Amino acid sequence: MLTVVPDPNELPSDSTLLKLRNHVQKTYTVSVVTFYKRDFNCDADAEVPSERFVGIQFQGTGIGGGDARLLVPSTGPGSMGIEQAEEYLKVRDNQWIMVTGFVREPRLDPLTNSNPPGYRKLAKWYRVIRVDDEIEEDTSVTPNLYTRNITLAGPDWDDSVFDPRATIIDGVIGVYTTTVTLD
Repeated sequence: MLTVVPDPNELPSDSTLLKLRNHVQKTYTVSVVTFYKRDFNCDADAEVPSERFVGIQFQGTGIGGGDARLLVPSTGPGSMGIEQAEEYLKVRDNQWIMVTGFVREPRLDPLTNSNPPGYRKLAKWYRVIRVDDEIEEDTSVTPNLYTRNITLAGPDWDDSVFDPRATIIDGVIGVYTTTVTLD
């Protein structure tokens, strides 16, 4: 599998915003994802799909990854019981997860006629280097959440990211990331 994300450093500066509509992206961050015994019959209606989204909160600065919490609701819309939450939040040491979110990008404002203004999608791969054995229920927030603490190794994470999500795909054993420039 491949993930491809445009390099935000290639966006024109504010002085060239009007030309942005004609901008042709040339530089991308490409990640090649390898699997062991991947199940290609991903059933979205399965109780616990082999490819699933969960919430994530970085607990520190996000430099080099760091400590984070995986989250699923225990009350309210989309809530699940403890057994299902255990399966949804199941990750293991040396597994890889993809973290996605949206970053505010003022240089994209002229291209959007909507509110909120310009955002760009961010996607980064992290290797799980530590997983807590048990999940906990956090009742200090509404809706209540089941959480599992993990530690990640990978690129720096921007703490201004809106709506971060972790994508857990069973069987990911390696990710190679590089920058590619197309001519």
